[in-house]
Amino acid sequence: MVRGYFRDLTLQPGTRGRDVVEAVVDKIRRSRVFPDDRDYLRRLAYCESRFGEDSLTYRKGYFGGIWQFDRLKETQYDDPHTIISPELRRIHAAILDTMASTGYG
Repeated sequence: MVRGYFRDLTLQPGTRGRDVVEAVVDKIRRSRVFPDDRDYLRRLAYCESRFGEDSLTYRKGYFGGIWQFDRLKETQYDDPHTIISPELRRIHAAILDTMASTGYG
């Protein structure tokens, strides 16, 4: 019997490839945060970086990753004046609670 350990590549910086994207999408689906995203996250990963295989995915000084989330802070707000509505706060809280309770947070 061969013994080893499992390394979660979805948590490793600089990983790439369709397998990593599929693993992340599976994690999100299992969490039931977005039960049916209509393959949005998978399509986004392909369009933005060809599943991280594009040579510019992990360029120096850029940390957007496979999905190219370079404006993540800006997308947390639903108002141009950096105000988060109560509805968006509930969505954020639900995501954090779900991910923390499933061990992904």
